[in-house]
Amino acid sequence: MLDIFEKIKKSGNMADVYTYTIVARTLGHAGNATRAIQLLDEMEQKGVEPNRHTYNTILDVIADQNRLDDGIKLFKSMLEHGVHPDVSSCLAIVKLLCKERQVGRTLDLTRWIKGKIMKKEVYECFIKLLGKMGYLQEARALFNGMKIDGIRPNHLTCLSMISLLCQASEPDEALAIAKERENSGHNLPINTYNSIIAAFRNNKRFEAAYELFKEVKEKGPSLDVISYNIIIAGLAKAGKLALAQNLFDEMDDSGCLPNVITFNSLLHSFARLGDIDSTRKLLQRMKAKEISPDIVTYNCTIECFGKAGKPNVALKVFKEMSEKGCSPSFVTYNNLLLSMEKANMTDAALSLFDQMKEQGFVPDAMTFTVLSRIYDKSPRLDKRELVAEIRNAGLAYELKVSL
Repeated sequence: MLDIFEKIKKSGNMADVYTYTIVARTLGHAGNATRAIQLLDEMEQKGVEPNRHTYNTILDVIADQNRLDDGIKLFKSMLEHGVHPDVSSCLAIVKLLCKERQVGRTLDLTRWIKGKIMKKEVYECFIKLLGKMGYLQEARALFNGMKIDGIRPNHLTCLSMISLLCQASEPDEALAIAKERENSGHNLPINTYNSIIAAFRNNKRFEAAYELFKEVKEKGPSLDVISYNIIIAGLAKAGKLALAQNLFDEMDDSGCLPNVITFNSLLHSFARLGDIDSTRKLLQRMKAKEISPDIVTYNCTIECFGKAGKPNVALKVFKEMSEKGCSPSFVTYNNLLLSMEKANMTDAALSLFDQMKEQGFVPDAMTFTVLSRIYDKSPRLDKRELVAEIRNAGLAYELKVSL
């Protein structure tokens, strides 16, 4: 292809913009970005105006080779020559900026572009880029700038901005954008509402989360299991366990089946209270629905029986999880150690501690805190060995242990 191109030029025939674009693509496949860039100078000398497709082709070549400086220079040249970027143009330059995480250069470029032309597609690509890089304030400023410049953000850009605001714990602003979209006649997906409800919950604004949940339940879209999981976990954490249980019971009637996460949210609350009866009933319902317990289920159950002063039952649960192929975690062992300490099961606790280490777990501060109390309660135990382990783990200062 390149040989043919050179023959065309030597013959005196004028290559057109389509020929140059094809040659640029060929050079890109060959990994020769430098020669592809040089084609633009050659086109200018020959009086051949590159079009958007030509620029995009060379931008793709530059992006593949991670040549950020060349990419920005070409992007600016494109605008200076009156060729407006499209989504492909923006994606190429965004790809480069994302790889380098050059937020300063991103902002400089957006400001420079704004002085030339700011098309909707350019705004949208750079808003997503800034959000991906974790610069919410800059993304927000650009989003608001669209409105100032008289450019209405499209639906996907608004959804992206809502998602960014939720990740940054700004649910009020996210909800305001959602309301604007609703008032404009747009339907928002349930996952967007779920994100806002979760952001309210994560900010410990449980009432606001529940109010939005009820509003969506009444007006739509249809709630899904994630919606229920978010609000049930939030209400349970807020101490509104009765309301959380009512919503859990409501799920069957609404045709939205609970999953293991739903059950775990309630089990976690029952575990904190040491509520054996409620835990057993919930586990029975879980079994009836043929939902397999996971590590969180087992940890909550073990914690519950331990707090209720039933370490032997907790050990049975521990044995069951091993038989079911569910590997224990730090939480599992620490909960069991707590239950054994409470029941003064010194030998069983020490045996479990040895087992924990054999399984490759490195004891943490909680593990050593419980063991330290066990040693203090038993005069027959020599605490010097435990203190040595704590010091070797680098936790002596944190735990303030001494002989």
